[in-house]
Amino acid sequence: KSILKPASFNFLACSFPRAAHLNTGDFVPGPGPSFSDVLNLVSQGVANNPAGTWLFVVVGSAVVEDPAATRFNLDTVSPNHPVLLVTWYGHGTYFNTKGMQTMGIAEDQADPFGGFYERVPNTNTINGVAHEYAEHLISRYFARQMTDQEFKTIYENFTQAAATRGYTSIQEYSIGLDQQRHLQILDQANLPIKVRAMCFPLTVNESCSVDPK
Repeated sequence: KSILKPASFNFLACSFPRAAHLNTGDFVPGPGPSFSDVLNLVSQGVANNPAGTWLFVVVGSAVVEDPAATRFNLDTVSPNHPVLLVTWYGHGTYFNTKGMQTMGIAEDQADPFGGFYERVPNTNTINGVAHEYAEHLISRYFARQMTDQEFKTIYENFTQAAATRGYTSIQEYSIGLDQQRHLQILDQANLPIKVRAMCFPLTVNESCSVDPK
């Protein structure tokens, strides 16, 4: 199998170590679990993990195309566990109310530069679905919860797997990391191949320049 398959997963789908990962994305590139299947997975996650544990599910087009996929319906099975549904291809992120509160997203949060939240019709109330830079900011939230060592291990494992398949270089955008930390982590990691580390600012004011030290 190509190393590009796991690399195509949303960063959150496979990297955040303190979440309960309720499925593996084995369906890729298919439509994935239905929203009903997701609710069953989340119910099992609630039963098997302490309250407050993040519950992650990898989803695909079956959930994206289902209008029932909102935080209100996720709340029915998980009122006390934060939930995040991430599309394997990185476009479309879903959360329940507990997750929204944990991440510090207000009920009427303004849309960020380059992204937006879906809303309850005829209101300003977020329905639990984020797109583009709104979901990139969610990636940034989780990246800030992770240690440099955790990121270093992810980079080392991934590049070693790439090297065994014949890759000599890769390029990637640091969607979850500011560029200063991004480069510092790569500099500390033992990487068997070359990595072209491209800056991915999340606001118009975020600089791609770094302190040379």
